[in-house]
Amino acid sequence: MLLFAEVVATGGITAAAERLGLRKSTVSRRLAALEERLGIRLLERNTRRLRLTEAGRDYHAHCARLVAEAREVNRAVSESRGTPQGTLRLATLSLLGELLTPLISEFLLRQPLMRVEVSLAEAHVDLIAEEYDLALRTGPLADSSLVARRLGRLRTGYYASATYLSRHGTPRTADELQAHECVLLAEPGTDEVWFFGEGKRARTVPVSGRLRVPSVRAGQAAARAGLGLVRLPASLVVDDVRGGMLIPVLVDQTPPGIPVFAVYPSSRQLPPKVRSFLTLLSERGASLPWDETE
Repeated sequence: MLLFAEVVATGGITAAAERLGLRKSTVSRRLAALEERLGIRLLERNTRRLRLTEAGRDYHAHCARLVAEAREVNRAVSESRGTPQGTLRLATLSLLGELLTPLISEFLLRQPLMRVEVSLAEAHVDLIAEEYDLALRTGPLADSSLVARRLGRLRTGYYASATYLSRHGTPRTADELQAHECVLLAEPGTDEVWFFGEGKRARTVPVSGRLRVPSVRAGQAAARAGLGLVRLPASLVVDDVRGGMLIPVLVDQTPPGIPVFAVYPSSRQLPPKVRSFLTLLSERGASLPWDETE
């Protein structure tokens, strides 16, 4: 299974053989034996390239997950007696990622042998298959085999500049947003929805606008410039609200906050690098962009 996963990852038998330190003929023979044992064809071969069959794609998804788990177990064992080292791969939503820079900076200062790679995406990644160590997500979470540690509640609000509101009016209900320009933070090709109410009265409202930006900081700047309403973490705009640069709207309809979780695979021994980052999250709870959990 490792051999098959390497052939797919490298795009060919020759490259896989080099990475694994095997003869090309050995890789070909073992691959053929695997197909014979399974009774299915995994790869279509020609002189130029390999292509996964439909069965091969399904089988590879399982192989990649198991190989990633095996490598992580080996890495966790090798790290278990020493200082955290290597690369911490963290996946989070763009709404959170930019606000974590101070925490990540402190982590790197504490752990000089560590590197950090942060992926910002609206969609949830597959932690095991894509080899992430940790994810920060907002709830509610779907049932899964992952361990979820609740960190707190992220308060968000809806804001606009006085200039925008004087020109276009102030929305009094969520339904009135359809007549307003909204600054969009969702990824291209993704519809953006805003959240209102809570409990049984919770609802989502689709919004639209002519400007789509890649980050909450850019959304903040766009709202200041009068380009529309925007949804932002409340902790980000405290000074703007105090200074009158941004004005909260629909406050009485804004939900009190959404839960934030640290999520990591339950099937793996927790490596020191993940444990040390989770410890720092707990220590710095009051300074993070969410309210500490009850």
